[in-house]
Amino acid sequence: MRPTRALLPLLLAALAVGGLPAPAPPAGAGGAETTWTHTSEGVAVNGTYTPIVGEFLGEIDDLDEILWYAPGAATDHIWTAAEGVVPDFTSQVLPRAVNGTYAPVVGDFAGDAHDDILWYASGAAADSLWISDGTTWASRSVSVNGTYAPVVLDDTAGYDDIVWAAPGGGNGAIWVFHGTGHVSRSITSPAGSQPLVGRFNEGSCADLFWYVPGAGADEAWYLNCNGIIGATAAEAVFGTYEPVVADGDVDGTNDGILWFDDGGPSTYWEGDDVGTWKTDVYANDVDGTAVAAGIWVHLRSDGGEPDELLRVPGHPVFSALIPSGTAPLAASLQPIVGRFVVRGVTVRDILWYAPGPTAERMFYLIPQL
Repeated sequence: MRPTRALLPLLLAALAVGGLPAPAPPAGAGGAETTWTHTSEGVAVNGTYTPIVGEFLGEIDDLDEILWYAPGAATDHIWTAAEGVVPDFTSQVLPRAVNGTYAPVVGDFAGDAHDDILWYASGAAADSLWISDGTTWASRSVSVNGTYAPVVLDDTAGYDDIVWAAPGGGNGAIWVFHGTGHVSRSITSPAGSQPLVGRFNEGSCADLFWYVPGAGADEAWYLNCNGIIGATAAEAVFGTYEPVVADGDVDGTNDGILWFDDGGPSTYWEGDDVGTWKTDVYANDVDGTAVAAGIWVHLRSDGGEPDELLRVPGHPVFSALIPSGTAPLAASLQPIVGRFVVRGVTVRDILWYAPGPTAERMFYLIPQL
């Protein structure tokens, strides 16, 4: 069943449906502003959801909302963030449930600076696109009709686009959005590849890096904002890594890729020009995973060593440990990255969410530039 039209009044709602309590907004955490601080008090979602981050509602203020989507017929909620030096959310219930199981794809597909949601159902099932104007969401039917690993081309100049990447490479498409719909452009991605999206060249248009783990042939595609490939470059990563895209120069126009090596030295490639990269190598003692948060990368430890916070190039490299005495993150916690506390293109915060009763943790970052 397709999602139905949803009206989103900006009112606090505290309802629990189907045995799942509404996500509770976090209480404020006291203390002075620091570069790296956190709170666990009041961050209680108490349910199993698929979190969706975007700037869906209200004025265009650089702060994100979190839509707590409960696949199936359970009730969905949304948290709205207020600017401040500590997390400050209000919670509301969506008046109509999504009513279905989807892989949501978020982007500004209407070009009005509000994020929209394409509810993608893999295979031949019906899909739907919700367009937000900041107050209401209008719904229209779309048809993807296939199994893909979608990523979004975030174009600051106007409309965002969707890359329907074939899992493991092969035939796919780019949906280029315009005022009344979209145009589909066919693509073929390298065998065995996975897409990485970032602005790897000067400009406002997002590019694609097709990474092939191991010794495969990698490619960089430099696109214009209409989804047209302007240039390509053969690349050679030669290794198996956990790559994450970070904003190396703060302004969002020259992103980079951290080739995170679990427990070993990691290399950061910052996009410089078509086919050229500035590189730095970091000693890395963390066995775990990497989570990009703007100009920061949180290196989450799966072992006994502390987590680390890495500040990528564009400013002096900065490394810090999670504060002494802080309990390690529970293995079930999943990162939700967005702008939840302070406005600004350099700032991303991380809400570590766990399905079920595990306590959540909010880490919020305030760069000292």
